[in-house]
Amino acid sequence: MSITLNTTMSSIMTNKRRVGALKSLGVVTVGDALTYYPFRVADPVPLRALREARIGERMAFSASVRGMRVVPMNVRRGYRLEAVVDDGDFAVSRHIAGAAARLVFFSYKKQYVDWLSMRLRSGAIVVIAGEPSEFNGQLQFTHPEIMTVAPGSGPADGEYSGVVQMSALKYDADTVEAGLRRISRPRPVYHASSRISSEHIHESIVQCIELLAGTGQDLPGDAATEAPQTMKPMEDGGISGNIPNWAPVAGGTVNLLNYPQMGAGEQRIRVTFNGDEAYRSSTPIEGNLTVNKAKVSVKVHSTSIYADEAKDKLGEGFVTTDPADKFDIYTIYGGMTSDVTTSVFVQLPERYTNTALIKAIDWALEQAGQPTLTEMMNNGTTVGQLRKILSDVISRGADLPQFIKDALKKANIDIDTLVKLNDALSKLPGLLDNVRVAIGTPNQAGLYVVTAGTNNKNISYCCF
Repeated sequence: MSITLNTTMSSIMTNKRRVGALKSLGVVTVGDALTYYPFRVADPVPLRALREARIGERMAFSASVRGMRVVPMNVRRGYRLEAVVDDGDFAVSRHIAGAAARLVFFSYKKQYVDWLSMRLRSGAIVVIAGEPSEFNGQLQFTHPEIMTVAPGSGPADGEYSGVVQMSALKYDADTVEAGLRRISRPRPVYHASSRISSEHIHESIVQCIELLAGTGQDLPGDAATEAPQTMKPMEDGGISGNIPNWAPVAGGTVNLLNYPQMGAGEQRIRVTFNGDEAYRSSTPIEGNLTVNKAKVSVKVHSTSIYADEAKDKLGEGFVTTDPADKFDIYTIYGGMTSDVTTSVFVQLPERYTNTALIKAIDWALEQAGQPTLTEMMNNGTTVGQLRKILSDVISRGADLPQFIKDALKKANIDIDTLVKLNDALSKLPGLLDNVRVAIGTPNQAGLYVVTAGTNNKNISYCCF
């Protein structure tokens, strides 16, 4: 069967329930799956022996099961499964004495408890990740993540690094080393639902990559997805040069040039399977796809504070986004101060304190014949002047010189951002053109109407 970006998920997956769950998230084709990006990557889980455990901090280790029992719960229906594990072999590899801990699981489903009982039978070797706690003076892990290891494996030299190996069919991992690498690795976190978990979403996406690469395997392999991008000046001072190249979808350094993450719009990608112990590497295949803007909503939470607290307390929690992530937030405060004076404050994203970024914006505004951002910060401006600057740039739009477009792109600003800022100023009630505008948060007592929003080429939202 020939697999393309337009191939439907239902034609390559036998699990119809998962197909339906993915469809509810908007993932219908292989192309949809490859552009369903995680919103964050979980931190790696540190490897620690039981004697190194820190209460409340996630950790990973390997152990053997000493014993297991299932106890029916009297107060409420269901079962409690308890297993005692010993990390002796793993602890020795870390030059520490071994210790014991208890694993606890609760469930009202007998089938699930029976399945766990098989995995945690006495003598089984397991790899565990979880958050330790203490109960009755004993170290305990409640509902930890568990991977079973094929018999006859164990830590060889105490070092756990490298590439995850293919697992045996019956067990989750062939060796302790492979299990520890898998369970402790950084993991992508996707927007999931009650019908499908983030882990299953990731498995489905990996399967699509493998099918496109020609492996057709059910288990994750080592695949790479690349997209052609053009290098632009980077805020971190990286080398620039307008040199097109195939770069990772997530961005990175290629031939000493820094490339950003693939953004929204019409894109071309190349997928390559790099090969493993069982399969040779594949030849690259290319395809086109459209990356839509991610949807983001912005909300302002009403609050009451003292004037000298504005700079510190109008921060995290005052303006929130859904989903919660790091976005550029533009906030406009318009209102009446305690001395009956109309005031407007425009709070720019924190990164606008970056000197190199401000210089780039100043240069672009100067070339466009407008007052620079530095001048507006130092001398202030009026609502009328700010509206005129925004309107001039908006009206020219696609006709702006390329160097100005490049400067705006470096600042992560597109025309939509300026349109929304202009609209927000226009919506403030009774606002005259001669009202002064200050950059920053309010520094005078008064009652303010607050509007906020965020926008760049990769996200969209409801309103400012």
